[in-house]
Amino acid sequence: MSLLTPAAFWLSLTLPAILVLYLLKRRYQDQMVSSTYLWRQALRDLEASSPWQKLRRHLLLYLQLAAAALLVLAAVRPALLTRAPSGDVIVVLDASASMQAADVAPSRFEVARSRARALIEGLGRGDRLTLVTAAARPRVLAVASRDRAELLRALGEAQVTSETADLEEALKTALASLQGRSGQTPSVSAVVLSDGRVAPASRPNWPMTVRYERVGEDAGNLAVLAFSLALPQSRPAGSSAGGPADQAADQAPEAPALTGLVRVANYGPNPAGAVLDLLAGGQVVATRDLSLAAGEEQDLTFAALPPEPSYQARIQPVAGAPAISDSLAVDNVAYAVSPSADRARALLVTPGNRFMERAMSLYPGLEVYRATPDEYATLTHPETYALVVFDGHLPDRLPATNLWLINPSRDSLVGVTASRAVAGLEAADPSDPLLRYVDLTGWTVARSHRLDPGTWARPLLVDAQGPDAGGVLAAAGEKEGRRNVVWGFDIHDSDLPLRPAFPILVQNTLSWLSPSDVVPQGAIRPGDLVPLTLPAGASKARVVGPDGQSTDLRPGEPFAGADRPGIYRLIADGTEDSRELSFAVNLNTTVESDLKPAETLPLTESRLPAQGAPAPADPGAPDAGAGAVQAADIGPLGRRELWPLLALGALAILTVEWWVSTRGY
Repeated sequence: MSLLTPAAFWLSLTLPAILVLYLLKRRYQDQMVSSTYLWRQALRDLEASSPWQKLRRHLLLYLQLAAAALLVLAAVRPALLTRAPSGDVIVVLDASASMQAADVAPSRFEVARSRARALIEGLGRGDRLTLVTAAARPRVLAVASRDRAELLRALGEAQVTSETADLEEALKTALASLQGRSGQTPSVSAVVLSDGRVAPASRPNWPMTVRYERVGEDAGNLAVLAFSLALPQSRPAGSSAGGPADQAADQAPEAPALTGLVRVANYGPNPAGAVLDLLAGGQVVATRDLSLAAGEEQDLTFAALPPEPSYQARIQPVAGAPAISDSLAVDNVAYAVSPSADRARALLVTPGNRFMERAMSLYPGLEVYRATPDEYATLTHPETYALVVFDGHLPDRLPATNLWLINPSRDSLVGVTASRAVAGLEAADPSDPLLRYVDLTGWTVARSHRLDPGTWARPLLVDAQGPDAGGVLAAAGEKEGRRNVVWGFDIHDSDLPLRPAFPILVQNTLSWLSPSDVVPQGAIRPGDLVPLTLPAGASKARVVGPDGQSTDLRPGEPFAGADRPGIYRLIADGTEDSRELSFAVNLNTTVESDLKPAETLPLTESRLPAQGAPAPADPGAPDAGAGAVQAADIGPLGRRELWPLLALGALAILTVEWWVSTRGY
């Protein structure tokens, strides 16, 4: 029990005051009478009215003292500490991948769910509870509800994920939901049911106390920390698709062997043995025996792997060996996509331009092939290239893919006028992403066609001086689902290749044109928003997940369905040949695989001013109250104040005292 306002004990002075009132009596004036027979009752009253008298038993006195004592205790506000929360409470249920661990039966998530159920069942009549699950994107299940049945139904809908918990976003979302319902900033307490394996964050700057209830034990775990596939060496830039420069550019190249890089770890307290298998198409391609000491990490290399589109790295226990401590199964598998399968190919059609070949070869993730105009005429499917660059040459029919036209000799995508001298060069819009980090100061172009981009393209470079000032020299835009860039000049008639920013300009242009970023090349975690774009010429696309479920890709919006580890396939429709690209989604093992429950939440807790108090004058000043939220043992979470019961008891006693006094006692 705790006393919320112990200073109110000074009201206990009313108790001796009542006693003094019973001890101090009124004085009466003496008067002589002839007989006292008829005044015996009055004499007894006179004896009781002496100034000081021994305190006698009196029912009214006892009732008044009891009522006063109860009122004093009510003013002190005693409260019982309970396991149930009180007031406005946010319960955050960690739904990250590490909560799938089976070190506590049946799993950490189910244990956390049972604790949340106990909190719901212990709610008081005036308490409200908000329930939210913490994952990559939080999910609010109930907001400020007093209905236990509703809260229990919402709790039953909670699902564990393979994502990493964003605790800060979960708290902010829950607080915003409360504020939206009440119209004012709430003052609440939060209970976090977690193993502490969450992304580092800061506490929302609202009045709130955070309590961390740790779930789980220090369990062992084997994990595949990282898996990637690489080409042993890059193909020489500027070669034709088949190898020699004079070979037809659309001939399929021979796929090179792959190199696999795998990192594994043993997070258990004891040594562990296991088998690491690499699988492609469901078949084991390579295997390696593992012997890991406690806490050890190992890097493994697999050479000369067959050029399959994707691979899977899987840890399994050794057959016939004693069982190993491996409490989390989801991190025993990792996925990788072959770079040869998804590497974009670009074709440079030119009679000879070493500057462009060299600048294009610097772009990562892009295989550059070269063809002369005569060789291009023999190609049957130029659309198989993600990007075609025409330098000083235009075919009769442009391929249905992204295009970069340099020095076009006639009308094509845009209107082209005769080549004229250029007095100066400047950016039409310096903030254009194609001109990012490009300093045009001092750039010189001797001659250029003037372009008429029409309504679908935007100007990039314009003539800065002379009679043609404002004339468009370069333009970019999207037309019929394809991206196009047109330069109206021959780079040999300029000093662009001599400028340090020329490779940057080429890189910016390729980054915008090339679908090498149709699927991202970096690490993708479950729950990430994956930026995907429609391949050139595609009218629509869909993403097929590892479970076979297909999701239509909305142009301009990131893909939000990568919620589990595995290989995802991007299938584009509407081109002459349907294209299929892949990307891998893997667990965030750096956070989730070490299953030792954290002693503190990586949540910076700031000491906030009292509710209604002004904020500090210097918001950038260091916070003396900053620190991590410590884990708390299971104990009192709320309090139940007793003053209403005490006040009712005092009122009942005063009612009895009134009844007794009216009866003449």
